[in-house]
Amino acid sequence: MSSPVDGGFAYAFSGYCPICEAPRRFEAKYPWYRDHLKCPSCGSVVRERAVAAALNELRPNWRNLAIHESSPSGRGVSLKLREQCHNFIASHYYPDKPFGSTVGRFRNENLEAQTFADRSFDIVVSLDVMEHVFRPDLVYTEVFRTLKPGGLYIHTFPIFKAQVEAKIPFAELDTDGSIRHLVEKPEYHGNPIDPKGSLVTFHYDYDIHRQIAGWAPFRVRICRAWDEYLGIIGEFTDVIVCERPFPQLGQVTETARSKAQRLTMAGASDRQALVIVGPHRAGTSAMAKALSLAGWALPKTLVPGGPGNLEGHYESLPIMRFNEAVLRGIDREWLDPKPLPESFSVSEAVVADATRLLAEEFGDAERILVKEPRISRLLPLWLAAFAELGIRPVFLFACRSAVATANSLARRDGFDIEHGLELWLTYVLEAEAASRGLPRRAIRYENLLADPAGTIADALAALSLGCPSDADTTAKLRQAVTPQTAKKTVGGASARLSHAVTEVEGALATDPDLLDPIPFEAVRRTWRSFWSAASPGDGASFLALGQAETHYGRSTAELVAGRPTAALAAARLAAGLAPDSPVYRTQIGIAATAAGEMAEAEAALRQALALDNANVTALHRLGQLALAAGRPDEARDLFERAATLAPQLAVLHLAVGQAAEAAGDAAAAARAFAKARECETKR
Repeated sequence: MSSPVDGGFAYAFSGYCPICEAPRRFEAKYPWYRDHLKCPSCGSVVRERAVAAALNELRPNWRNLAIHESSPSGRGVSLKLREQCHNFIASHYYPDKPFGSTVGRFRNENLEAQTFADRSFDIVVSLDVMEHVFRPDLVYTEVFRTLKPGGLYIHTFPIFKAQVEAKIPFAELDTDGSIRHLVEKPEYHGNPIDPKGSLVTFHYDYDIHRQIAGWAPFRVRICRAWDEYLGIIGEFTDVIVCERPFPQLGQVTETARSKAQRLTMAGASDRQALVIVGPHRAGTSAMAKALSLAGWALPKTLVPGGPGNLEGHYESLPIMRFNEAVLRGIDREWLDPKPLPESFSVSEAVVADATRLLAEEFGDAERILVKEPRISRLLPLWLAAFAELGIRPVFLFACRSAVATANSLARRDGFDIEHGLELWLTYVLEAEAASRGLPRRAIRYENLLADPAGTIADALAALSLGCPSDADTTAKLRQAVTPQTAKKTVGGASARLSHAVTEVEGALATDPDLLDPIPFEAVRRTWRSFWSAASPGDGASFLALGQAETHYGRSTAELVAGRPTAALAAARLAAGLAPDSPVYRTQIGIAATAAGEMAEAEAALRQALALDNANVTALHRLGQLALAAGRPDEARDLFERAATLAPQLAVLHLAVGQAAEAAGDAAAAARAFAKARECETKR
């Protein structure tokens, strides 16, 4: 449009400029807003504000990062980067100068063959450059090379929504270096260092993201930016974001998976691990019980039964504690649905620890049953451990419906339904991604309840694993799983979450052998993008930090690490989130004692007993404080109450004896010490 509309403004709006970071009135006399809707202060046009908004959202710490901008202008976001980024390099293309040299304020770079070292930058920026290069494949390859892992290429170029082809060439270079035009009328755009302008070499459409991912292994997103408040309206406002993934998780997973695949070859290994994966409350314990009856070896040290599962969990206690420690080392708890950071790596020392635990818990058994829900999230680690021992892993996915699993978590842990669904989704997606290419099978929980023997036999047959068919084993399998009455379920999930869950459940139902990873990968990428925006960075999510158990776990870990002050701070957070829980008050008492805060420790332990007068740990700890403070009679009373509640614990009878001895009652002390010896003998 060459003239103003009706002699005035085509558009005007009072908003906020993400470059000036201040209120501004955006005005355009011409309706081609992409070039004419400018900020009156910084002079930025629409695409520059779109890039600034993306930069502020994706990397709010950009001022402290290493940034390269290709072909910057002298205004808007380019000027801001130059003035405020502490490690900023701007480059232009001067074909008649040596590449890598400095021309004025700019470095001379050919984007198709850059002189920068590998992994030089956290961010690369370009605005409307890619439609002017002859070899975009080389540019993306070079940008990928120069970005650090986790780095972003944030850029713009016009994307033609009506175009079918990913890219249409407008010009190309002949072998002699001359330009051959492929359209009748060549197209030129403005160039900040060349008044002749820049020749347009390609037009792109929205399918270009697939082409980019083929040129370089980026994660590619095309963000359709439109925000009137930020002055981002009109045509061609897309921002293309290419992320260089962290290599560690992918490399570890691929290396371990390739080793596991070699072990699955006929005759490659006599040892097999049947690995049950799936979230907590998805029926993994019922499945493990049935499989143990079918001849698969359980670990030596089992997690005891508890309120959530009276029969027991059929999983290794040392492996569970080890997985908890690994997750906490990367700022995760089992209840955090935020995906693991892409930077998650597995060191040789950690793999060695996992390998040792497998050897200790299963000995040289040839058919081992490995089940612990956290393994679903740490499969790269366990694949590496299996490979070290020459064990061939096969996988069974516990597929209880997401809603039923979420409701069970709500009843046991008090989570809201959406939190439970998010956990279900993360556990399934991470286990699926890490086990691709290996033998696996999904088992529906409803089928297991209805026909344990048939369901187990079918699953093992599908994995080419034998299942005993004698009458005794079949009878035991039929009795292994107790049918349950369906409990009331509650809805309440967002449409976004419901759609993702429906997609994954549908893929599991239609493809129980999980042969096609595409449906899972589509959801997984969307899921990771959601969490990247909802909870930036590698740390724990807002959901986890709002759970008392997260801080309780951190408190115990800090105590083990010898940091009582940090342990006490975490215990206080846990108790603040769940003030009626005696467990967290007891933890304050334990941590405060270790930190030397005796008054706080005693007060917390008394509060714990007021909430639960049968709290053995609180009675024991409070008795220890009373004994140390010179109150042996009070200590003896507390220890005796604890010993009455847990008479099998020698440590409690020993404490009674020590308190009686301190009070001068030698006969009572002797009786208590004898009882302690008796308990030790029975162990």
